[in-house]
Amino acid sequence: MNKKVRTTFTVLVVAIFAIVLEACNKDINVNAEWEDITVIFGLLDQNQDTQFVKINKAFLGEADAFDMAQVRDSSEYQNLTAYVEEWKDNQKQATFALAEFEITNKEEGVFYAPNQTIYYFTVPDINGNSGRLDSLAKYKLFVILNEGTSKEKIVTTETEIIDGFDFGGSYLLWVTPGTGQRAIDFANSSEITDQELKIIPKADAKRFEIYGIFNYDEVYDEGNGNSGIRQMGFEFKLGGYTTANLEGGKERTIAISGEQFFREVGKNVPVADETIIKRVVGVGSFQLKIVAAGDDLNTYMEVNEPTTGIVKEKKEFTNVNNGIGIFSSRTSTIGSLKLGEKTIDELMNGDLTSAISTNGEGDTAGRKFCNNDIPTTQCESCGAASPCY
Repeated sequence: MNKKVRTTFTVLVVAIFAIVLEACNKDINVNAEWEDITVIFGLLDQNQDTQFVKINKAFLGEADAFDMAQVRDSSEYQNLTAYVEEWKDNQKQATFALAEFEITNKEEGVFYAPNQTIYYFTVPDINGNSGRLDSLAKYKLFVILNEGTSKEKIVTTETEIIDGFDFGGSYLLWVTPGTGQRAIDFANSSEITDQELKIIPKADAKRFEIYGIFNYDEVYDEGNGNSGIRQMGFEFKLGGYTTANLEGGKERTIAISGEQFFREVGKNVPVADETIIKRVVGVGSFQLKIVAAGDDLNTYMEVNEPTTGIVKEKKEFTNVNNGIGIFSSRTSTIGSLKLGEKTIDELMNGDLTSAISTNGEGDTAGRKFCNNDIPTTQCESCGAASPCY
């Protein structure tokens, strides 16, 4: 390389280095220009007497996002008008104004707590009481912001209402009180067993999820010879599926795993310490909750599920015009079931779960489960003569 070329190359490197240094001295603004983005979240439920809708705004600023999320004004509108219209056969049937309601018990988290504003409406029946949504109608939500000003903004969305499903025979026998009620049992004398649930989806229902709810009373030592009772329980997902179409009418069988039931008990009920006298489980301690979701809600859930593949880019979905979020429908049913004696026996003695466990203790060891509803069981009162397992 001759002297002229070397000199030119040196000058070029110095110039580039100077430009880079100059660029590093300037602040880079990564925030886009502020824009009012309305966020809607509402799931109408035909089985509920009150319908709730969350209306917020996205926020942007120079401060730490987590710090701003704790400021209520960052996410809530000060003034807005919102209402829902009921439409049927292309005719508006009624209009329901949304009213404000302040919750005071939200758990602490990323966003501000414990107070938050939500909006609600009710559908009155002919007697003026809270009625039901019409499964044959469509419900349209309108949100008006900065009404009457140059910044007025209207956000709209709409949803169908789903009926959900009909039950198959097994569920009806499980939940119908009386002498004809059949117990649901996750164990027999020799093995852990599964049960089947049959449901028949109705039109417009896309996703179904099945949950179990296990409840028990915890008797504990308060000291000074006194005892107290706490109502305890937990919920866990048993399974679910999505329909191939929205026509409904085709029966679907869902397996309810007995092994999962006992495993969830072991996972959610801690080993009893010295303050726990006993945990009482009776024949009505188990419930099934069935939730049906509309098509838009199913799509929203699918695109927001965790990404498991190599490509981490996520799709976006919203059915809100001039905003983001989801406005759809769901319906849920909870039935209290008669828990079988063999299942209760297994909760108390843990013989079957111990046989299939890796540590030889099973899922109920040390939990002190008892049963006051069945007098023939050896752990009826958890006395010294028959210690709790």
